[in-house]
Amino acid sequence: MRINHSFRNELCLLWLLAAMLFPVKSFGATDVTTAFGLDQTWFSGDKFFTSTVKKGVAVFEGTDYRGSSYRFELKQVGKSSKFKIIKCTPQAIYAEVGDVAEYVADEETRQCFIVLRNRQGQILDIIAEDQEHDSLLEAMASQMVRLLKGSYVEEATGEVWTFPGSMEMLKGSGEATRRCPVTLENDNAGQPVCLGITDPETKDKKWYIVGVKDDGVELFCVNDLKTTIQLKRNPEADVRPRFEQYQTAPLSFYVLAYFVGSPFVADFMRNELYAAKGYTFSKETWKQQFAGKPWYKPLGNNAQVELTTVESLNVEFLKAATSRLAQ
Repeated sequence: MRINHSFRNELCLLWLLAAMLFPVKSFGATDVTTAFGLDQTWFSGDKFFTSTVKKGVAVFEGTDYRGSSYRFELKQVGKSSKFKIIKCTPQAIYAEVGDVAEYVADEETRQCFIVLRNRQGQILDIIAEDQEHDSLLEAMASQMVRLLKGSYVEEATGEVWTFPGSMEMLKGSGEATRRCPVTLENDNAGQPVCLGITDPETKDKKWYIVGVKDDGVELFCVNDLKTTIQLKRNPEADVRPRFEQYQTAPLSFYVLAYFVGSPFVADFMRNELYAAKGYTFSKETWKQQFAGKPWYKPLGNNAQVELTTVESLNVEFLKAATSRLAQ
């Protein structure tokens, strides 16, 4: 079939117009910005990164709460979503030169992640795209508040503490109502984010580090090492999974090492993600842990249990992190 010159020119113009209005994502090694949108701000749990793309290489530069600087460079492997770390300063901030990173986009939550793995394929850390927070400390405080979200009972007094899971005043109930703002400053011990608790009677303010347990939290006083507040989950309000936020938010090794620190709790978090999906456990430990929870509805057929992208990453990450925490 012959096409006249005029019609062919019109086709070319239409093709150019379509290309301008509806650009096709190219996954070529020199076009990582278009393909993956890597020129963003990212948060790893304790480091805030800004990324740029230069000549096909994604450069991540960031700082932690101590003011230390970090930089690593990723080069795309062929036309895939995988990258290799080609430079890393200082060495082994996450991984080493030659280790692998993978870009993961979760369509369900509309989140993007850089998953860092060692050469054995184990997840070392997950860096999430973050355009919500303006500073590192704000991002760190926000993740701590999400981790605390829930209702607790203080062992010593029976007082109920409620953590709303947002950056607002944390309130308790009872005669001695406590007001616990989350502070965005370092204390003398170098802790990046602490709970500042002011006694309503004496107006004395103390700073607390949060330690997460499977049945609640411990608050360790920074300026009075003899003081520890034990908070247990409030059974009357225990209607949702303890770590529900990690069905939609990525974990980081910083969260596990700083707030959790216990291999059992890390293992508990992993199994709770399965329990929330209706997994039927064979091990007696996890049967007892989740039996009687109003939110636990075992399906009876584990083949029907489906994890989202974020849940799958967190489950894989927790499995690797459990052994690291035990060392």
